[in-house]
Amino acid sequence: MEVGERVTFVYETKAQDRSMGYYALENCKNAAISAMLKEYGNADVIVAPEFKYTSKFTTIEVTGRPAKYKNFRGAN
Repeated sequence: MEVGERVTFVYETKAQDRSMGYYALENCKNAAISAMLKEYGNADVIVAPEFKYTSKFTTIEVTGRPAKYKNFRGAN
């Protein structure tokens, strides 16, 4: 796995992200990670993500290390 430098990404949530009731926070976190992965060169995963968010989940700040998988091998 090729792990990049630690970065911070701020995501402005959309109404559809927040409309999931009980699952609103998890949905907003997932949307923020998805946007962050695209922003940092189509990374495959964020290593050790940390989240900060406003009380109504309108803004989510994600800090972590974008990483890409390398050298995939088939299962034998």
